Amino acid sequence: NRNRLIVIFLQGGNDGLNTVIPIGDVRGAPRYSVYRAVRPTIAYMPNEALRLDRSRDAGEKLGLNPKLVNLHRMYKSNRVAIVQGVDYPNHSYSHFTSTDIWQSGQPEQAPDSGWIGRHLDRAGIGDGELRGLGLGYELPLALRGWQRSGIELENIPNTHFLDGKAAEAEARHRALERYGDHPMREPLRHFAGKQAEMTVGLVRTLQNMNAPPQMANGLAYTLLTARSLMER
Repeated sequence: NRNRLIVIFLQGGNDGLNTVIPIGDVRGAPRYSVYRAVRPTIAYMPNEALRLDRSRDAGEKLGLNPKLVNLHRMYKSNRVAIVQGVDYPNHSYSHFTSTDIWQSGQPEQAPDSGWIGRHLDRAGIGDGELRGLGLGYELPLALRGWQRSGIELENIPNTHFLDGKAAEAEARHRALERYGDHPMREPLRHFAGKQAEMTVGLVRTLQNMNAPPQMANGLAYTLLTARSLMER
């Protein structure tokens, strides 16, 4: 029954003006006029956009890209909110600097941790608990705390031991798991042993899961993987 937060970070390439589309000018904000000027050849016409007309949104004269039919359906069911104009003081026009600030939540200093990672510092992570999980190839700054961090998985099928599941390999895995029995009076061995024990447990858990089928659409595959992990 815990609340779960899924953060989707799209690494560049998304045209925000053709995702949330101005379909008219509003008082004090000539949105549509500016949109037509800056997207002269690829702008959508107002009747092509999926209107964001729920309650007070109607006065904002905005719509979603016509390909976002499912997202619009969720919006109409009060399951989606659009937040625009998110910024920080004295903003940098550097994509890379802005990315670091977005992931760190530290606009006034050099990033040294991520905002989710600092939450993990405060909340703590139980032994063997997957709290703060990234799906990709490199642990993002957002998941890096001062004392604790999340972990990164490429996907479920690729999280396995390279020596397979044969009897000899399983014996090695059981031996590796036993390192977790080192007593607290040997703090370094205890810590390293617990990491080994948790690694074996994580791999076993993932190997026994029903992973989603591979898909050409990387975003869809990642979201299905996230759902499988949360349902476990």
